Amino acid sequence: MPVINVVRSGQATRKVQPGDTLFSIAEAAGVSVGSIRKLNDLKSDELRVGKVIKLK
Repeated sequence: MPVINVVRSGQATRKVQPGDTLFSIAEAAGVSVGSIRKLNDLKSDELRVGKVIKLK
């Protein structure tokens, strides 16, 4: 189960773990893949392990 961190501004983040996909992270966070891609300015669905991505 992905760990989602919420910072004071109300922004949720997630540190990418081995085996994570945009779909699995989006599903766990209750957001769309498209919204994660837009928030993080991602051009593809590839993720780097260790990268902190914004969810909300």
